[in-house]
Amino acid sequence: MKIFLAKGQVMYYLKHCKEFQIFKSASHTLLFFFLFSITFQPNVFAGVKEKSAEEYRLQGYESQQKGKLEEALTFYAKAASLSPANDSVPIYNDMGVIYEQLGLLDEAAENYQNALDLNDHYLPACTNLAYLYKKEGDLERAAQYFQQRVEWGEPTDPWTKKAKDELSEIGKQIPRVKKWLMRHETMEMTEEVTRNAQKEFSDSLARANSYYENGEAFAKKKRYDQALEEYTKALSLAPNNPKIIRARDEARLKFIQERAREHADSAIKLLDLGDTVSAKIEFRKILTLIPDEPLVTK
Repeated sequence: MKIFLAKGQVMYYLKHCKEFQIFKSASHTLLFFFLFSITFQPNVFAGVKEKSAEEYRLQGYESQQKGKLEEALTFYAKAASLSPANDSVPIYNDMGVIYEQLGLLDEAAENYQNALDLNDHYLPACTNLAYLYKKEGDLERAAQYFQQRVEWGEPTDPWTKKAKDELSEIGKQIPRVKKWLMRHETMEMTEEVTRNAQKEFSDSLARANSYYENGEAFAKKKRYDQALEEYTKALSLAPNNPKIIRARDEARLKFIQERAREHADSAIKLLDLGDTVSAKIEFRKILTLIPDEPLVTK
């Protein structure tokens, strides 16, 4: 049996169509399992691998709590070998702690350093290395890691303060360290002053904007005297803001116009009554309302 394709090509079936259908079905099944295996198997294995790593680490922690340090090391080592690089950072630090407890300081330093090699800002390993070198009497290297702990840590972190205290003590023997600490604290103070100034400036702008919005609300209600009060408060916090100056002057002009009309109407009524003296007083009041300096209204 044969079928004809485009361009006059011929495609032949297998000898028996039924046999071909069976072969075709089997082939599709095999293809499905092949694609399934290459698509999902790595993810499944990765999940099992990560789960096993976490289990080993938990077992290591439990053994460490029980004082079974060698057993804990075995579990931690397995966890580290199964973990992704980033996840193994704290495990190396844990191993360093155990080696240090066992008195194996070289191995402890090596594992702390392994953690820092994977994440050079991992603070626990940095602190542990600093104290390890201090214990060994290597104050230069201890100072190096205490300095890094201070540089990388938050100023409010208690461990940052402890590192500063340690540097202060080391600085009594190594002048260079004392100078470094003084420079760093001066820099921190400068940064704090700058941050405070920026915050104060930002707060002032926020308050000025709040007063400005209040002024706008009063101006829409044609309560120009209250609008002027709010704009004036805003300008006391942002004296060179052109938007506020323009709004203030527009409200001031509206306020002057209203009062001038009131005095003019009163003066005319007084003239109608023949009270010229009082009428002059009302007209003079209009002149006192008009400022000498020009108003910015555009």
